[in-house]
Amino acid sequence: MARTLLLTGLGCAVLALTAHAEGPGAPQNLRCEYETNPIGLDAAHPRLSWEVNDSRRGATQTAYQIAVAPTEAAAAAGEGRLWDSGRVISGQSIHVPYGGPALHAGERCYWSVRTWDNADAPSPWAEPAFWEMGLFSAADWNAAWITIEEAKAGPEPVFGDWIWHHAESADEVSRYFRKDFELPADAKVASATAWGAANNEYTFYLNGKELGGCDEWKAVESFDVAKELVPGKNLIAIEGVHARGIAGIVFGLHITLAGGRVIEVRSGLDWLTSAEGPEGWETPGFDANDWVQPKLVARYGESPWGRVADRFPSRSFYLRKAFTTERSPIVRARVYVSALGAYRLFINGTRVGQDELTPGWTYFPKHILYQTYDVTTLLRGGENAVGMVLGNGWWGGSMAGAWKDGNLRGIAQLEMVYEDGTRQVIATDEGWKGHASPIVKDSIYHGETHDAQQEIAGWCEPGFNDDDWLPAHAWTGPMGQLTAQVGPTIQVTEVLPAVAVSEPRPGVFIFDFGQNAAGRARLKVSGPQGTRVQIRHAEILRSDGTLYTDNLQGAKCTDVYILKGVGEEVWEPAFTYRGFRYAELTGYPGAPPRDALVMHVMHAALPSIGRFSCSDSTINRVQENILWSMRSNFYSVPTDCPQRDERLGWTGDVQLFLPTACWNMNVAGFVTKWMRDVVDSRTPDGAATDVAPALNAAPGAPGWADAITVAPWAIYTYYGDTRIIETNFDAMAGWLQYMREKATDGLYVMGRYGDWVPVESSPKETLAGAYQYLSTRYLADMAEAIGKADDAAELRRQATVIADLYNERYFNAADNQYKGGTQTANLVPLWFGITPADRRAAVVGNITQNIVAHDNHLTTGFIGTAYLMPVLSTFGQDDLAGELATQRSYPSWGYMVDAGASTIWERWNSDKYEELHSGMNSFNHYAFGTIGQWYYEYLVGIRPLEPGFKRILIEPHPSGLQSAEGVFHSMYGPVRCAWSKDKSFTLNVSIPANTAAVIRTPEPCAGNLGPGDRKRVDSAGNTSFEVGAGVYTFTASPGS
Repeated sequence: MARTLLLTGLGCAVLALTAHAEGPGAPQNLRCEYETNPIGLDAAHPRLSWEVNDSRRGATQTAYQIAVAPTEAAAAAGEGRLWDSGRVISGQSIHVPYGGPALHAGERCYWSVRTWDNADAPSPWAEPAFWEMGLFSAADWNAAWITIEEAKAGPEPVFGDWIWHHAESADEVSRYFRKDFELPADAKVASATAWGAANNEYTFYLNGKELGGCDEWKAVESFDVAKELVPGKNLIAIEGVHARGIAGIVFGLHITLAGGRVIEVRSGLDWLTSAEGPEGWETPGFDANDWVQPKLVARYGESPWGRVADRFPSRSFYLRKAFTTERSPIVRARVYVSALGAYRLFINGTRVGQDELTPGWTYFPKHILYQTYDVTTLLRGGENAVGMVLGNGWWGGSMAGAWKDGNLRGIAQLEMVYEDGTRQVIATDEGWKGHASPIVKDSIYHGETHDAQQEIAGWCEPGFNDDDWLPAHAWTGPMGQLTAQVGPTIQVTEVLPAVAVSEPRPGVFIFDFGQNAAGRARLKVSGPQGTRVQIRHAEILRSDGTLYTDNLQGAKCTDVYILKGVGEEVWEPAFTYRGFRYAELTGYPGAPPRDALVMHVMHAALPSIGRFSCSDSTINRVQENILWSMRSNFYSVPTDCPQRDERLGWTGDVQLFLPTACWNMNVAGFVTKWMRDVVDSRTPDGAATDVAPALNAAPGAPGWADAITVAPWAIYTYYGDTRIIETNFDAMAGWLQYMREKATDGLYVMGRYGDWVPVESSPKETLAGAYQYLSTRYLADMAEAIGKADDAAELRRQATVIADLYNERYFNAADNQYKGGTQTANLVPLWFGITPADRRAAVVGNITQNIVAHDNHLTTGFIGTAYLMPVLSTFGQDDLAGELATQRSYPSWGYMVDAGASTIWERWNSDKYEELHSGMNSFNHYAFGTIGQWYYEYLVGIRPLEPGFKRILIEPHPSGLQSAEGVFHSMYGPVRCAWSKDKSFTLNVSIPANTAAVIRTPEPCAGNLGPGDRKRVDSAGNTSFEVGAGVYTFTASPGS
């Protein structure tokens, strides 16, 4: 007789657990490399995980057997024709590596597993799952990278010479440049484009108006300036900022007048420069008589900068190939595809997959992702066609370096298997054709322009005449290694309609989608051919109801659609995204209806594995805001914000947020992929960097570069994953070696960012030694986890020395304060474990006194905030933690909520944007969302006692609230904890099979224990229980 227990309430698949009287049920939720039935793997030994299916109290797995076979039927029967593990005496049910013969490209493997319980009773074999290999190496690729002769969206960028001021130029210094020029008195400008570049940054003004700039010397930005020019005198003004290396700016302006006359203005020795920029220096009426001639730094195209115009974004184009299938039926077809920059793939007129901005962002010179798609149902007998449209993506932009080294290029390999076992391969080669697409411009930062008049009907369908298309040619330059997609791709996950439309100015319509998020707007419009409709985006509005765009910095975030004039037209950009709540629509024919724009929410499609709620509505809203900010910033890499001209993989931000991320969504694959970027981006001497991926970056700051150790530690802790340690161990050790080599008397010292955007500043240099200790301690634990006992012992010895040096240098034993005496200054060494045991209570006292002195408010920035709440709850300050969690006045999470925040802000007072005058002010930045870890681990009270939740701690910290509930779908199954203080304290707990738990209640409780469970009472009368798998209820019962 079987019985079934169904656990519900989690926003992801939660399976029924079946226990038979004679033994466990068949294992469930079979996964390979975290995924169900994945295709396109390139791991030589894929890891297999399952959930033990047994709802009985104390259910455990004592042994398992895995069968891997070439057919589903064989696997279902337990016939391990590829690999039979045999019966393995082990409780391991996650991350078991395939141990059979070497696998070959494209091979499909079916697998099943059965388990034994603690009475040695076997389960039935699980319903088979499968995995499928991708392409392992260059030898598996028959396809070539192909491109076409580059089509330009306008005139080729023009540049003058690199110039700079004569005075010596220290780092972080500005120099100012002006150039007057005249247009004819009757001039009518047909088109005008300006281009600029600088080492390292510049801001461009025309006739006193700021038009933008760039902060990367290898990148070229363009500016449409036709509307800013006037007949007669005009003025170009540029502020150049020198941060490092050789200083210089270069500029060009190409003007076409009605009638065809061309006028060009280029940087050179006929410009004027000054070391000072007094008020009005950028305006036409300014007196520049005391300005001087600049010096020539280099001719354009010469060393050290070369031809920066080659980095200008490419014009999007199509690639296509017609082919005939050799026979039928086709039983299986896969396409392996990638591009530099981004692609969309089509077969017979149908788009392949639903992924966006593929292949994603990596450190392109070393690794380029490819994706694998099942396209069996898209192919026909006879004539077929495959097509790609390419855009710039991350590779073609200027994000953390100029990756672009030529024109866009694509690669695709379509493999078809027929019923008789024969194969046919269609691969990119010089037999393909190409043509400019209707996407005239595309940039992740700046947006996309689509001219529907240039659309080509049927371009990716069979029978299309491509005789006038350009021939493709192979790209033979150096390329990064093609590697299989790891973790989720970016997808549209939600559609948000506008909740309101306003018209703050005639013809300017503002759409409010009610939620700050990341993605794109989809346009629906009808109108005459050639009508130009523009969509701009912003996170917030000015007081007059118009868009506030200062915090976009140089990012234009503007999409343009030019109508073809045929009925209702629906359009959405292909190769851009941004963060926004509001969209400004102009040029629309007539008054737009509310559904003229909808928001398509996009992000990495991470599986939801956590759910949290409590009795406080403000905390619940903060949790929702955390989720929205996480979605908005997990975009192939973990970015800092989705709206401005950064959107970079800031290492410090994510290492602080990762524990919260791990609770809410399964980020293991995502972080595994990103860790490759972190390692690839290191400096030659082994230092990790501030952002990753990044080209030619400098050593990272304390707390930022340490992501190289903290990120693998988090994935190990929350998912029990040791492969991420094994893969990155040498790189992590290299970072520790770098800090030792750069240390002063044994302690690493470095400043830079410190506790970013705090209310009260703390010393910056002290963080270096603290993170040196933390990284060393974490690597010691990880070394032990992968069997490196000697390394672990040596690293622990080093950590002890670092802690002693840190305390000697920064700790004042007289008042138990660390240097600076701020909340963050004391929190960091205390939480890391540096503070001597006999001084911890006193340091906690100083922290709490500081909080109380600030009227129960925090003063921390990014770093201190991540550790503040766990410190308070760990050291018995639950009530104070509750005060901070529910605080409503500035600075607090509740302050954001009361101000209408729908995401987490970058600053505690981001709402004062018109007073701050800072572009570094995102309204969608997850760093202050690190309180989410406290929600799960302390307020609800679920923590891992062993990596991956093999052993679990349940220890609620009510903190003044009335109830809280959390569900976390661990690798072993769902863990649930729910408590309430309605009439008396009640705690309900679910522990998954094949795990055990220690349960500590905040007041004496009695529970429905089983024969194998144990109850303990400490000297203070607190109760704890040691239990196995099962469902438990504990209730406060005086005297129990």
